Amino acid sequence: MSRLRTAGRSGRWRYMADLLHLLEQPTLRDAFFPPEEEAPPVEPAGGDDFDQIFALAELCDGTDERARLEVWAQRLPHRFSVARGSEGEVSAFYLFARQDDPHSGLGAVDPLFAAWQAHLAANPVEGEVLFIRQMLARANGAHPAGRTACILDLKRHYLERSRMARIYCYAFPDDRGLLHRLGFRPLEHPHTGVPDTMVLEVPGGDMIEWVSALVDAGARDLAHGDHVEFARDRRQIVVGGRAIELTSLEAQVLAELIDHAPAVVRREDLIERIWRRAYVGSNVVDTVVRTLRKKLGPRRDCIQTVPKAGYRYVWFGTFDEPSQLSE
Repeated sequence: MSRLRTAGRSGRWRYMADLLHLLEQPTLRDAFFPPEEEAPPVEPAGGDDFDQIFALAELCDGTDERARLEVWAQRLPHRFSVARGSEGEVSAFYLFARQDDPHSGLGAVDPLFAAWQAHLAANPVEGEVLFIRQMLARANGAHPAGRTACILDLKRHYLERSRMARIYCYAFPDDRGLLHRLGFRPLEHPHTGVPDTMVLEVPGGDMIEWVSALVDAGARDLAHGDHVEFARDRRQIVVGGRAIELTSLEAQVLAELIDHAPAVVRREDLIERIWRRAYVGSNVVDTVVRTLRKKLGPRRDCIQTVPKAGYRYVWFGTFDEPSQLSE
């Protein structure tokens, strides 16, 4: 990990890729490197590519989406990247932006980007923010490797950034399971008609820390031994075969951490969702976590403190649904 932290951007991606390829956890490894055929190279979109990009967007998502991407291309053409088929045609493309890009006015024509900006304004973070706006491949599936290539190239973009704090992503239907394995969680939009979004809160604004958390969570998931069972309806956990009652606050905090694992949950977010008032001090969260850890006993380390960020759940035990545990 020390080599990762001292490497430059391109070196960081190379070392990280080598490390992830060696993982003995297929679910995690495949989330970063989908097991497809050899992927073609990805390159920035050129002038002749945009007609194909717009046509593909219209084919898959309609004329409104085409119109939105046309505006994006006027403002940020360098943020489009393409994978090509055997004859040089665009087989897939993706579009992303960073918060420091000159994106003024895009929210007026793109409701999804406007929703992301509104969420960011209400929930600011320290560090870089990435917006993954679109990724599409030819509907006939003639070049399935093109989409895989775009996924890999996009991961390179954010793994090379050492101080990435948050990633917003359009919830592509085919990728929701993959995104969930990587720690992305659904983002609720206050307005209807806005496409589904998933968001990643990067632990401590540190991409290396994020990957470490995923590896740690995966390793614990593979370990054998006692499981922590959590009956949400009865506010009860079972540790080592012994049932332990939780207070209402303890149960709600544990549920929030589990539902967002392995992402970090900020103290401020816990206060907003559970206490539902802004004037509660963060020390009340620390107090609840302290008593919750005490009740978890030998499994107390499943709740990790991330300095200056919050808490995260890093070990997956067995979590039964209320309907199952109530029977």
